[in-house]
Amino acid sequence: MEKELEVKNDIRSLLLHVLERLEKLEELVVTQKKLEEAYLLSILIKLLRVGSFPIDLSERAKRLLEIQEWLNARRVKDDIIKSILEILALKGPMNLSVLTEEVRRYRGKASRRIIRKKINMLKDEGILEIKDKGREKVIKLKEK
Repeated sequence: MEKELEVKNDIRSLLLHVLERLEKLEELVVTQKKLEEAYLLSILIKLLRVGSFPIDLSERAKRLLEIQEWLNARRVKDDIIKSILEILALKGPMNLSVLTEEVRRYRGKASRRIIRKKINMLKDEGILEIKDKGREKVIKLKEK
């Protein structure tokens, strides 16, 4: 049992190290995003970091580029907002609990209360919509 816990901790530590290195690589790429290839590489790094290589990669990548343009146009600096939008662009609609877990995985930490607050703000700005699906509310990017 202890050995299993030790292995899990080693794997978790290794994954955190890989994520840190990916983030450093992404920072380097984004600072030089004048080069189109570098910008696209940063998009691919985001896909890797979220752990999602969907079948229709081109559609997800296109949606992510639209989100990046929206963020850049508004000079958004809030990492939580960026994470929420990037995750929804890559993984599609999800409820608040799943989104909070995804943001937690993506960033390392996330508060359900803060995520809800940011979602409501983004809904008011017209970038997100919230649909009732049975007993839960599904959050998704608004269609263009």
